Amino acid sequence: IKPYWGAKMLQFFEFMLLKRGSLKVFIYSVISLSILGYVTLAYPAGFEWEGLGARAGGMGGAFIGLADDWTAIYWNPAGITQLKGKGFGIVLYNMNDFSKDNDSVSNPDLPANERQAQQYIKRGEVFNRIYGSESLRFEREWINLPFFQPSMGGYFKWKGFNFGASLYTPLGNWLDWDDTILDRQNNARIDASYHALFLMPILNFSVAKKITPNLSLGTGLNILISNVQYNIDKDYFSTTQPELNYAYDFEQEGRGIGLEGVFGLLWRVRPWLSIGAVYRTGDSLEIEGDAFVRQTALGINESSNYTQRLPMPATWGIGIALKPLKKLTITFDWQRSDWTTMKWDFNYNIADEKMKMLKDMNVDLDWRATTRYRVGLEWKFNDRWTFRSGYFQDRGAYPSDDIAGFTTTPYDNEWGVSWGIGFKKGLWSFDARFEWLQGDRGRERYGVEHYCPTFEYALTRTF
Repeated sequence: IKPYWGAKMLQFFEFMLLKRGSLKVFIYSVISLSILGYVTLAYPAGFEWEGLGARAGGMGGAFIGLADDWTAIYWNPAGITQLKGKGFGIVLYNMNDFSKDNDSVSNPDLPANERQAQQYIKRGEVFNRIYGSESLRFEREWINLPFFQPSMGGYFKWKGFNFGASLYTPLGNWLDWDDTILDRQNNARIDASYHALFLMPILNFSVAKKITPNLSLGTGLNILISNVQYNIDKDYFSTTQPELNYAYDFEQEGRGIGLEGVFGLLWRVRPWLSIGAVYRTGDSLEIEGDAFVRQTALGINESSNYTQRLPMPATWGIGIALKPLKKLTITFDWQRSDWTTMKWDFNYNIADEKMKMLKDMNVDLDWRATTRYRVGLEWKFNDRWTFRSGYFQDRGAYPSDDIAGFTTTPYDNEWGVSWGIGFKKGLWSFDARFEWLQGDRGRERYGVEHYCPTFEYALTRTF
């Protein structure tokens, strides 16, 4: 009896949804939040990468207190005072991310109210089911995403000051997911895809000076350049009941720029001990672009240009470098990022009353500040060969376990181990590392996990 009346209630809801204008108005008002709420959630991790350079990465990213090669531009600009002459380096970073979400991508019911719609935003929901006979989730649980991120930089000394410049990409994430399932009631085909790209190369200019023989100060300017692209599609196709067919499409593309200050300090307490500190101010990126949404079941077809204000967190860290032996260096870092300012802030430039879905929004995502711990060592076998190893542990910014997997970066506990080698001959230096990074997020009903084997190569020449 219950399944029979349950099916009748679903059919009545579907009829009301498609035929009654008053219910449409209500649906517009609540899903205008959730239908677009995935946008910001592709950004977490911001600067939460392993860091710049195969040498520093081979030491687990514990480099703030050492910072004695050109990558000090990123780690601690005060460190470039340790460099002599001129130099230039290039880096190729290659990560292969194998991710699994036991819940795949969700396909939940339309939100019942605005509060639930905001919860959908924070969870990173991308799709909503129109009919009760649609599955609440898709089936594809694994994805593999390779990342290739090059970097370069250089330094020189002039009139008692040390200068550096670099171009690197701390965030270069993309997602390519698609799946096909069937409606369990009429075998209608449901095709869904989610493609996302977010790149943020940073152009840095740094200057540093020795204040005393043992104390150096440095500062830098980061120019943050963002490129955002999203494409979401869902098609419901029934050969037996074509009147139920619908299509949902969302497209967005935008670019933005921001400025961030960097400040560093390096204090050589003893010949065998140095302490470093770095602070990055963060900024609010202003991204401008175009958006389009179409939902045929609700009679929606809208487009608009938009402005998004995306907060980038302030970050800071402290590092210690110890040299208990002439050939051995041990490093420790503590780093923190303030993600508490993260919000979803969109302004569409067409009068709000004309839009049913592309509405101005400002939602606080309730993220938390994150802390990272890193330790590394470097052993010099001789004048040419060096061995390195490191370990790090990071926490995610999300406050809740109830987070979508593929459409966010939900790994609450993330740790990695790294091994690296260095070879130097004359004016040339070559560094390479391998890293195994693993993350997971346990949830009451679902589980999210990922595994990332990473290779990084660096070539440096001094003049």
